[in-house]
Amino acid sequence: MRMSTSYNGRPDDFGILTMDQAQIDAADQLAAALERAGVRVLFDDRLGVSPGVKFKDAELIGVPTIVVVGRGVADGVIEVKDRRTDAREDVSLATAVEQGIDPSATTYMSAPFTW
Repeated sequence: MRMSTSYNGRPDDFGILTMDQAQIDAADQLAAALERAGVRVLFDDRLGVSPGVKFKDAELIGVPTIVVVGRGVADGVIEVKDRRTDAREDVSLATAVEQGIDPSATTYMSAPFTW
């Protein structure tokens, strides 16, 4: 599991979860792009761990937004879940960073979002 090196007492902004080996490259590129944009990322690339365990761990840590890089990545789509509102939205992988994954934003895509 790769974590960002910055820490100021709160959880990372985004938890990126992969479901199998085929999605790790796309998830790694997304994590790197988010980190370049100033977003703190927890990248859970553990293999052999069930998706349920990964979701539970992200929730226990308190990651506010969970990004799932799963089967949809073959079609260029990732799922983004806001834990506060339980809203889920499919987002284009190619434009995910530009579409509103911005830690200074007060809204996130179509749902209200606070950091």
